[in-house]
Amino acid sequence: MAVAVMPYLSAYNFIDMSYAVFLGFIRGLAMQKYVYIWIIFCFYTISVPLACVLAIDADHGIEGLWTGYFVGVGVQVVIIMWVTSW
Repeated sequence: MAVAVMPYLSAYNFIDMSYAVFLGFIRGLAMQKYVYIWIIFCFYTISVPLACVLAIDADHGIEGLWTGYFVGVGVQVVIIMWVTSW
């Protein structure tokens, strides 16, 4: 089971690393109140529901859970890049 999850986990870690760097830029630019609203929105409306649907309803198990989180964090990175004009 762990071997099957490693590609999903490595992709998630790559996006999460970019996400952490962009959050540092957001703090440096003092734009937290604009971006964190989008981050909370994306997490609770995209990431968690998609992870639950893929893991439970679509019977993808742990792979679906990681895919849902990967997509949610990916959308957050795109929004951060759009808000900060990168």
